[in-house]
Amino acid sequence: MCLPILSAWYRKTGEKPALALANFDYADESIELLKKQDCIREIIRFDHTPRDHIGGWPYKGPELHFQPSEPFFNLGFRGVPDKPLLDFVAEEHQLEIDENFVLIFGEPLSTYAGQTVIIDKYEKQFLFQKIGSEGVYLSKNNSISHNLALAAGAQKVITWTTGAAMLLLSAGIPCTIYGENRLREYHLTKVYNRFQHFDFIGVDL
Repeated sequence: MCLPILSAWYRKTGEKPALALANFDYADESIELLKKQDCIREIIRFDHTPRDHIGGWPYKGPELHFQPSEPFFNLGFRGVPDKPLLDFVAEEHQLEIDENFVLIFGEPLSTYAGQTVIIDKYEKQFLFQKIGSEGVYLSKNNSISHNLALAAGAQKVITWTTGAAMLLLSAGIPCTIYGENRLREYHLTKVYNRFQHFDFIGVDL
């Protein structure tokens, strides 16, 4: 979610910021994709493992483990968002948002042309099996860039309300997103509000 903020900074100042990543699930897998973005100067890894891998808490912890030689912003969540996620992150530091940002992943691959693919990096395949969705499950062993390229070349893409959905939409890849009915309004108004070209299907778990 911070990439449109970094892109706005780059377009306004001409300066490419570095992006520092702590230890979290799929951090290493993210590096290849992040290096493709024209708004990032470099990727820096530092040794800090948040207690909560999903939310990255404690929010102020990274500053104790990473001391950059240049001014920096902590673009993490300072609490429970009370507005769309991108606005919530940007407003803390009065940063701007590139509303035209498109995630760069490479060229579409035609491997599954004419077929349905299911992309979900958090292994919720049982949810899709439960609701009867059929398609080719893209391997979590693939790089994120490769899976996005496969999805871009497929006839239909199905995902769950995880980071995979955000990646697909940021890359401009139309998809069907399954999510819990009880969180439907939250996802549509706070998470995916800036995107088009997707269908949201609510399920009761």
